[in-house]
Amino acid sequence: MTFGDRLKGQRQNKGLFQKDVASFLGIDRTTYVKYENDGSEPDKHTIAKLAEYFSVSTDYLLGLTGDPAPCGAPPQPDPDTIKLTGLSERDKQEIRHLVEYKRNALADDFIGGRPKSDERIP
Repeated sequence: MTFGDRLKGQRQNKGLFQKDVASFLGIDRTTYVKYENDGSEPDKHTIAKLAEYFSVSTDYLLGLTGDPAPCGAPPQPDPDTIKLTGLSERDKQEIRHLVEYKRNALADDFIGGRPKSDERIP
């Protein structure tokens, strides 16, 4: 995937027109079109502005990585992770026991990935 492909993909993901990005950069639309078509390359300051605008890393735009996350960006939280901050150690331990109990109970209700019976599991 080329710089232009990645740039165009980011623009389309945000639902923007070429003129929108060109306006943000303070350049003519035809100049921006050349970036997307790999007809010319922006300078390093423009690449940095584009990366910030699209919330991706410059390395991603330049094709040095497949990960669009900006460098130093905090990792995305796992949606299955429960935040226990602010709770006492006793409360945290009780929650861990409850989760483990529920996990074991659910495992006991299944055989080979299928429910033991047709009853609905609460």
